Amino acid sequence: MLRFLCTALMSVSLIPYSYAQKSILLKNGHVVDVEQGKILQQTDVLIEGERIVKVMPNISADQANTTIFDLKGKYIVPGMIDMHVHLPGPEGEDIPMKDFMRMSLASGITSIRSMRGHADQLPIQDSVRKGFLMGPSMYLASPAFREDSAHVLFKDIPTAIERYKSQGFQYIKYLSGKTPGYYDSVYKYAQLANMPLVGHAPPGGLKQAAIQSPLSVEHIDALLAVYLKDPAQFTSLMKACEEKNVFFCPDVYWYLVTYQVLPLHYLQKKPGLSQLPPAIVEDWSNRYTKVKARMSPTDYTAMQTKWQKQIDATLKMLKAMNAEGIKLLISPGDGEFIIPGNSYYDELYYFKLAGIPSADILKAATINAAQALHDDANIGSIKEGKYADILVVKDNPLQNIIAMVYPQMVIVRNRYISASGELADVLQ
Repeated sequence: MLRFLCTALMSVSLIPYSYAQKSILLKNGHVVDVEQGKILQQTDVLIEGERIVKVMPNISADQANTTIFDLKGKYIVPGMIDMHVHLPGPEGEDIPMKDFMRMSLASGITSIRSMRGHADQLPIQDSVRKGFLMGPSMYLASPAFREDSAHVLFKDIPTAIERYKSQGFQYIKYLSGKTPGYYDSVYKYAQLANMPLVGHAPPGGLKQAAIQSPLSVEHIDALLAVYLKDPAQFTSLMKACEEKNVFFCPDVYWYLVTYQVLPLHYLQKKPGLSQLPPAIVEDWSNRYTKVKARMSPTDYTAMQTKWQKQIDATLKMLKAMNAEGIKLLISPGDGEFIIPGNSYYDELYYFKLAGIPSADILKAATINAAQALHDDANIGSIKEGKYADILVVKDNPLQNIIAMVYPQMVIVRNRYISASGELADVLQ
């Protein structure tokens, strides 16, 4: 454990960036108001320390003490937030931490929620928070509660939750269980500890989630089970979830990769793979191939066909959920061929393919996520007093969310990565 942590800390410190000893002034840009879905034309943004201090036209500043960027009509957008990450290490893929951090930041991911918490992640989170390390801000869920393992026994739930709270985890993660009673106990003691409950749907499915209202529900399985069987009940349960402010993170791209709807030759050509160690890509390819080898050709084709239909239904369902006012979240999930940063934009693409307006997708990636993290006072939009987590993009993302794919600049608090050098190398 200690060796992993020390390696992670030393590696992340190698990320190249520019540190602004001065203030930063972004001039002649258009600020994207993600909450209202509109553009503030020709608006400047002044950053002092870690925070935005002014958002208005024609800001003047002392040039001797200010780093000034003339954006020439580019768009200023809040940093993207990935809401379902498994960080490298004991609970995630074997990607070097330096590559994970570097690729996430260069792609515009300025905050992440770890959904497979581990004690090793706490000091890394603290180092990022204090500015010792350059990386996305980290929000950590606890180690997962799983009834079908000896991880946390039923009788130990109260003490485990108190322990995770005292260690510094911010959310309680529920993964799986056979009986509603286990979930009920996790929910009860999380509430008593004032820790939001996040994770997979409870054994009682969407109906139980609508009653108990966890902060967020991950994946599509529980949603599809009701949507395909009883659309009227689905609409009713969605209204109940909307009233209780339950967020949903579908992780669509994870299903496309995991159930091999996307062919291996396509995945092996994805941008970003060249930034990872070749051994990682080879391992992913081998794992993908072994799934196919274990199945008969008939069963393999049936799996792909089934999940293509499931994805088609999911896209229709997500469009309906968005129309009902359900707050959606963005993440491609975690696993083989889920590339840090890069795959996040695959998820945005499938939201767009679902027919969800670009303005709503951008809200899901920013202010919705900030609200789900209970930190919208600090992140999620371009406003005075908030942290300077900012992307600069060439085109208007409210018209086409794909504009977010190639950020020209990434600012994290008072540090920035420009479109030259490292950012260009990672984005290719």
